[in-house]
Amino acid sequence: MSTPRICVILGGLAAAGAVLGGVFGAVVGLVAPGYYLTMFGKEAGVDFNPIEVGLGLGAGQGGAAGFVLGLVVTGIFAWRAASLTADSSQSEATPDVGSSWKLLRAAKLIGFALLLVFTSGVSFLAGGIAGQSDLYRRRAAHETCLVEERLNEVSQGGEFTRIEFSHTSNGFVSLSGSVASKSDFDRMYRELQDLFGTERANDLSARVAISPSVGPVSEVMPAQ
Repeated sequence: MSTPRICVILGGLAAAGAVLGGVFGAVVGLVAPGYYLTMFGKEAGVDFNPIEVGLGLGAGQGGAAGFVLGLVVTGIFAWRAASLTADSSQSEATPDVGSSWKLLRAAKLIGFALLLVFTSGVSFLAGGIAGQSDLYRRRAAHETCLVEERLNEVSQGGEFTRIEFSHTSNGFVSLSGSVASKSDFDRMYRELQDLFGTERANDLSARVAISPSVGPVSEVMPAQ
């Protein structure tokens, strides 16, 4: 099989899989949004669009499955060509190869079916991981915006500019840095408590220290 033909098969099946998977995922998000909401959208405060999630996941999974299917198809074609060549060269020595060829073809079909099932499962898992990672990123960005907007609203002169924002691996915002006084710390803590509750406020404020300067500081927890 020529290289251009292999590229056409791989690209065509990958593109077809992406289109079909994206359409299917978008339809699922439209007619059954609870499916994706149950999987990814339970976190409060996240701007979740099940149609967009379904479109992205379906396209990614379908494209990956189509590409792997293309590899399988080209591999089968190459194997078949090699087998036919070998059979033709040995036809005089082995005049009856019909039964062997039927068994080989059945084995190929079974292997293809098993590989297709495995590929579909792997693609679904990879798509789920990608979707969950994207949700974590969006949730952390959303929380960051909430905290920044609230602190800007209550700021009286840039007292929260030394607070730094980062994202945890499980998709939450994390605060660090320092404020100049205990009153600034308490004001920040109250706003965090109002946004996320006492437990999250304790976690978020744990790495924010009180220091009148930018130098090394020690961590101070709010009074409970």
